Amino acid sequence: QSGSFKTALSILIMNLFGNFTSPPATFSDTINALEKKAYLTKDSLLLIDDFHPSTSPHEARMKTGAAQNLTRKYGDRSSKGRAKSNMSLASEYKPQGNGMGTSEDLLLGHSTNSRHISIAVSRGDIDKEILTELQGKTDYLNKAMQVFIEWCADKIMNND
Repeated sequence: QSGSFKTALSILIMNLFGNFTSPPATFSDTINALEKKAYLTKDSLLLIDDFHPSTSPHEARMKTGAAQNLTRKYGDRSSKGRAKSNMSLASEYKPQGNGMGTSEDLLLGHSTNSRHISIAVSRGDIDKEILTELQGKTDYLNKAMQVFIEWCADKIMNND
């Protein structure tokens, strides 16, 4: 639902990986821009914000196409192969991390939906006071991830 703090919660999650105050991508971005961002977000998480119903048929097709395309690329770890005008192959940009999207609508298709996890967030599910408190402490989220990664590395290196 709109107004349920999906984006604010998602940005907090993004702060585990860096300092974020706004989504790095939206479903209004071109598919080429989204593909490149998915490639550049190596070993991390890319938030793609705001898949919502549209009254414009063209906009609805574009957003749905982008959402389905990204879901498949992340799920299959694939990209769209391209050729240059001289028929040499262009660079491919396969997703190197994971994607997280906010949405007011679901995608159609069993195969597409089998490639992601949906979590419903409704109005009232997010405590606004706790959200506000956490938004003021985002540096702790990044530090928590750093400590967790160091802990995991230590366990792996010491065969624990």
